[in-house]
Amino acid sequence: MNYGTTLSAAGVLTSMHRLDVAANNLANAQTTAFKPDWVITSARLPERLMGTVPDASPKQLLEQLGGGVLQSPTISDQRQGSVRTTTRPLDVALDGAGFMIARDRSGALSLTRDGRLEIDANGRLVMASGGRAVLDSAGDEIELDRHRPITIFEDGTISQGAGIVAQIALVNSPAASLRKQGDGLYTTDALNRVSRRAGLPALPRADARLVQAAIEESAVDPVSQLVEVMKATRSFEVGTNLIRQQDQISRKSLETFGRFA
Repeated sequence: MNYGTTLSAAGVLTSMHRLDVAANNLANAQTTAFKPDWVITSARLPERLMGTVPDASPKQLLEQLGGGVLQSPTISDQRQGSVRTTTRPLDVALDGAGFMIARDRSGALSLTRDGRLEIDANGRLVMASGGRAVLDSAGDEIELDRHRPITIFEDGTISQGAGIVAQIALVNSPAASLRKQGDGLYTTDALNRVSRRAGLPALPRADARLVQAAIEESAVDPVSQLVEVMKATRSFEVGTNLIRQQDQISRKSLETFGRFA
């Protein structure tokens, strides 16, 4: 494979990844509390300057072309989505940076901003999607009486009647440390260091406030993501055309100069 084809192939692969990410963002434009992902790229140095080919001699003409595209890990944009009012008292939206903590049946912890909550058959406060238990500030599951009115205050405190039942744990985590798990869940290294079924992760308390009877909408801008899909598609087409042209040039060169060999 010649150098030009290598550079074009790198561009095609990057365009395919951009298209996948933008299409996924667009598909989640209506998903509760969804955060869009962004592809980060930078110019890659030629192989000799990258140090991947030991003792390579300089090729100044080729090196002026650069080394193609270097793709960095995809990051999530943690900007808040719009808060939409609902009629369900167990819907909560986080206004500000922060997450609730959810625990699955195996005891594994996750962070989430999906505030669509419900009370399960055992009286536990759980996520409506997946049934993971929402934890209180002590790391315990929250038990509620489904037959009594529920009030959720801005600091996560839950009241039924005249008494305080529990307080939803609200924590924060640096955006760079978050990794998506799907279903509106995130994980971090801090969560993996917590003993299952006991305690809370070593994360700072969030300044976010809870809004009852509301949910956070997706932070995806459909128009910008549609534009990104079109740009990635066009870039893919250009890259594949360049590969096809270089292949034709190579074939013509072999057919022409092969006669004199």
